[in-house]
Amino acid sequence: MIDDLDTRIIEELEINARQSSEELSKKFGVSPSTIRRRIARLIAQNAIRIVALPDPGIMGEAVWVVIEMTVSKGSSLGVMDTLLQHSNVRFVSRCMGRYNLMAAARFRSVAELQEFLDSLTDIDGITNYETVLLHMPRFA
Repeated sequence: MIDDLDTRIIEELEINARQSSEELSKKFGVSPSTIRRRIARLIAQNAIRIVALPDPGIMGEAVWVVIEMTVSKGSSLGVMDTLLQHSNVRFVSRCMGRYNLMAAARFRSVAELQEFLDSLTDIDGITNYETVLLHMPRFA
């Protein structure tokens, strides 16, 4: 169960995951060992992951998109599996509402994105899609 202190720790780690236990303990008025135990428990419970988030421009993947798709009945899992085979696709999720699936992908250029979008017509089950281009600001 995640309590208020866990929530505040998570919020601080979202801002800067490299903060020390000592820094966080001063912010929350608890001991550094409490912070370390809480973070270890959150990681063990898969409530959080500490990861490196690359700057897309430096990594050569300046074009980030979300692709919202309508798929024919019964084809969601097959379409998801096919999309996840593409190295540009970072995740695919089922969703409710206007679209059945949503995928996030990163590309080096608009031309590379267009080539990928053209290939979507070859995937059985995709009946419609819409692409949203994301603006990914450079890190400060």
